[in-house]
Amino acid sequence: MSNRPMQALVIHPHRSAASGVRSLSTSLTNLQKIVGGHLEPVYGYRRPDGTVNNWPTATLYVNELGKLQGAPENLLATALWWALDPQAVGRTLLVGTVVVLGAGDDAGNETPVPQHVQAAFSALCDGEDITYTQFAAH
Repeated sequence: MSNRPMQALVIHPHRSAASGVRSLSTSLTNLQKIVGGHLEPVYGYRRPDGTVNNWPTATLYVNELGKLQGAPENLLATALWWALDPQAVGRTLLVGTVVVLGAGDDAGNETPVPQHVQAAFSALCDGEDITYTQFAAH
């Protein structure tokens, strides 16, 4: 995690208008402030061409105690996560504010939110039904 500004997708529950890509510090302190507690990563494995990779392509950070603290369901972030990880579909719902970044580089540094993730988020905000066969088209 770094103090340098990076493009990240911030998804607020119940406030899709306030959600979107912004430049922010990816320091541990800042990410914890945004999600409201300790970070728990969940991953997306879908690549830009729509295939599913064995290595993550995106990291979605949530508050690890969000459910226990009664944070509201974040259906938009959950839909994005499910689009990025078919194995996650139906397992659980994400809660609270979610920060999405890239999967990280070989040195373990954070990377900006990938373009294909931004496109999928935009499609979901526009009310499109993101299916696995349509994913590569966005």
